Amino acid sequence: MEKKKNNYFIIVSSLFLIAIITCLICDVLINKSFTWSLIVISAIILGWSILYPILKINNNKIAYSLLTLTLLILPFLYILEKLLNVDKLFLIGTCISLVSLWYLWSIYLLFRVLKKRKTLVMGIAFLLGIPLELFIIVILVRFHIQEIVSFTNYLSIIILFVLAIIFLVKDSVYQKMLNIKNRGYYD
Repeated sequence: MEKKKNNYFIIVSSLFLIAIITCLICDVLINKSFTWSLIVISAIILGWSILYPILKINNNKIAYSLLTLTLLILPFLYILEKLLNVDKLFLIGTCISLVSLWYLWSIYLLFRVLKKRKTLVMGIAFLLGIPLELFIIVILVRFHIQEIVSFTNYLSIIILFVLAIIFLVKDSVYQKMLNIKNRGYYD
């Protein structure tokens, strides 16, 4: 199993390295310098760093990947702002990243605590996606990136709500059936 895991790690790392080299070559050939390739390379390095724990660590892979994302997202946003030379990218990205990280960690912890209630956790995850969506909309409107709440915003909130209801009802029905079975009424 360890050998198979090492093979996956080597293959994935090689693919990431090929992508970096390809970007560098194309950028130099087209622009005679490093321009857009630095943005792609920084994103590839971030992605590889997040995948590393999943490919190499045996226990708590998701927690280590989330920890890596938590530690590296702000430096990545800073680098991105400098490379793109876009004002407030770091500030806006930080606001959105912090609430998104809270969301991801919350869902992760819910899955850890409610291991046998995956449909319940999925319902809660979709439900918590609604305030996440609203927070992101507020940030985008506040920083004048988005002027108003759009149809797609409403649509995504409705979809999240419907999915939440579906998973919460499914969990409720399953729990009722389980209770009936445990009492001996259902064979």
